[in-house]
Amino acid sequence: MEVTNLSYVPEPRPRIDAHTRWLLDLEEPRDPRTVKIHWLFNQREFARIRQGFLPCVMEEKWFIYFRRCRLYLARSWTAKTRYVLEFVPRSPRPGMVVASRLLVAQDLERWDPLSDDQACEECAMVLEGYVLGRALACFGDTGMNPIAAWSLMGSVMFRPQ
Repeated sequence: MEVTNLSYVPEPRPRIDAHTRWLLDLEEPRDPRTVKIHWLFNQREFARIRQGFLPCVMEEKWFIYFRRCRLYLARSWTAKTRYVLEFVPRSPRPGMVVASRLLVAQDLERWDPLSDDQACEECAMVLEGYVLGRALACFGDTGMNPIAAWSLMGSVMFRPQ
């Protein structure tokens, strides 16, 4: 099935139970900064994006859910939304879905400041590791501090390549 108009795509049933119902009340990021992006996803990737990710253990650092053409990425232990990806309702490319904007939380009491490039890189790593199930590059090759890598990605960083 080709998706060209997101407003007609039924929402997937959330995998939420009595213990995780509070996650549905996550807040929008405060005073978000908008970063223009043009990320393309095929139908298989978009199906996984719409399913999101529900953490099951403490080492899974993100709760990710899709609602109304937006993908919310929130830290699992605080339930604070860090990123929101906005998808274009009509894709200019048949068979592809476009994320056109990345909203980045700016609340300095909760988050370290990031440049637009850093925010895009961090969001892409979380999306690829948690939602799309891709193996991530070795963090030692990126120059990222191992503690910072664990804080960002948790157990997903040990997925086989």
